[in-house]
Amino acid sequence: MLKALQPLVVGHFDLIRIYAIDFTPTPKVWSRITRNVDYVVHYGGLFELNSRAWKKGLPGTYPLPDIISYIKHKGGKFTLSDDSHGPSEVGKCYSNFPIYLKQNGIDHVYYLDKDTPEETTVVVKKINVQDLK
Repeated sequence: MLKALQPLVVGHFDLIRIYAIDFTPTPKVWSRITRNVDYVVHYGGLFELNSRAWKKGLPGTYPLPDIISYIKHKGGKFTLSDDSHGPSEVGKCYSNFPIYLKQNGIDHVYYLDKDTPEETTVVVKKINVQDLK
């Protein structure tokens, strides 16, 4: 699917952890994780840091730090998401992000935007984590 679509944002990267919180990737699964991360980094996609994991009681976002560390090592870019399932959940648990990003050594996050309202092309922009409000 990554090759066919090359999505601008890859979300739910370790979705298995919704159903198996303590899931530890086997060497075979880890090789697929690294293959997919390498591919997304190559074409310039963003990796979603999904705050919904905190709502479910996990210690961090989806993906968890083991995968975040590999993405960072490969030069991947992160974007924030709350995975809202309704208006009342927009921004849920975002207050956890500043400390979590710092703990994981993430200094910048990226987002999709247009240079002008008239533009139809989406561009990737970055913001310093210290500037997040």
